[in-house]
Parts: sequence; structure tokens; C-alpha cells
Amino acid sequence: MRTGHDTETMREALQHSVGSKIYARGLEYYRHGNVRSWNATDEPDGSCTVVGSVRGTYPYHTEATYYPEDGGFWDIECDCPYDDACKHGVALALTYIHSRESGTVQEVPTHLSDREHVLQALRTAGIDTDALPQHLHQRFRADTADLL
Repeated sequence: MRTGHDTETMREALQHSVGSKIYARGLEYYRHGNVRSWNATDEPDGSCTVVGSVRGTYPYHTEATYYPEDGGFWDIECDCPYDDACKHGVALALTYIHSRESGTVQEVPTHLSDREHVLQALRTAGIDTDALPQHLHQRFRADTADLL
């Protein structure tokens, strides 16, 4: 975890990036614990990307990237129907900011192989990776049987 990212600056940049209305809605999602699973990765350019699942009407795959240059900026992407930066992204970013303040960041090391990265992300999400091959095999057989 990079220590150069000041959490107060990150929070202010988030509010500035999304506006006060979306920030307030995202704050409520954060306070209600709508962020289900997430992890963070420091990028070589100094930015930080947070990826997670945020519960709304459905569980939404959400990504929030913090760029520290020029006072900070957040870029938020989400598969919810809202076109711009959304409350799900704000909740995810606030979860990350709070975890930095409390020292509990769930960071994925960038040196991991793709396979290790996927396995670590699955474990972070609470999935038993030891039972995963058997589960996938059974699921594939069941799905294939439905086709026949």
C-alpha cells in the first residue's frame, strides 16, 4: 500500500469528482455496508485501482481508480444502469479510504501471476478455492446435461 495517498485528499477528490448528491447517496450505501467484496491494487503510475461488488438493486461490479496528480481525481466505472459516476463507486471508494485509515487494506500484490491473482481474489471473496475444481466440474456437467 502506498503511503503517499492522503485519505482526506482522497475523500475531497471523490466528492469533487462525483458531486455532492451522488457522494451523499454513496455515503449512505457505504454506511449500510453495501460493499460486499473488494480488493485494491497500486498501479505503477502511482494510481490505485479498487475493484469490488456493491449491492444495489443487484450486485454490481464496480471499479474506482484514484489518480493522485493535481489534487486527486477518481474515475468510477460500474455496470449499473446509471451513466455517470454512481453511488456504488462512491461506496466502494469510501470503503477503501476507510480501510486505509484503519490499516486494513485488502491489497492484491501486483507481482502475482494471473492464476494466483484470480485465486487470491476468490479467497478474498470467501470462496473455497480447494473445492472450486470439483464444483466447476459438477456445474459444467449439470449445464451440459440440460443441453442434451
